[in-house]
Amino acid sequence: MSSPEEEQEVGDPQLQTSNFHSKLPVLDKSKSEDGSFSSPLDVLSKMIGLDTLYCVLSEEHLGLQLLLKDTLKKLKAEEKSRKDAEARLSNPINVALTERIQALEESEARLRRENKDLREENDLLEF
Repeated sequence: MSSPEEEQEVGDPQLQTSNFHSKLPVLDKSKSEDGSFSSPLDVLSKMIGLDTLYCVLSEEHLGLQLLLKDTLKKLKAEEKSRKDAEARLSNPINVALTERIQALEESEARLRRENKDLREENDLLEF
């Protein structure tokens, strides 16, 4: 879908359009020979052509759309799982059952330890 480079740049809150794509040179407003300022778009269109620039920007736009779609899908799944977990925890029956399960697990662990100790004691008595 998208390269790690694109994901890193998208995740950067200080994202700047001048360093967004590796195929595009970094350009600041530059002063032309006649003293007027030219925009990065003008310089880029002269360097690589409008068609190439449009293709690169279209690729970036599509990549960002796919990344947004994937991110929103993950967000919805996380929200759903969070709501399900909250619903399970807030149900009083589930809370009571959870406490009972914990008590039974502790009892099981205690009984297993006692069983092990009694087996060891039995083995010692056999000698």
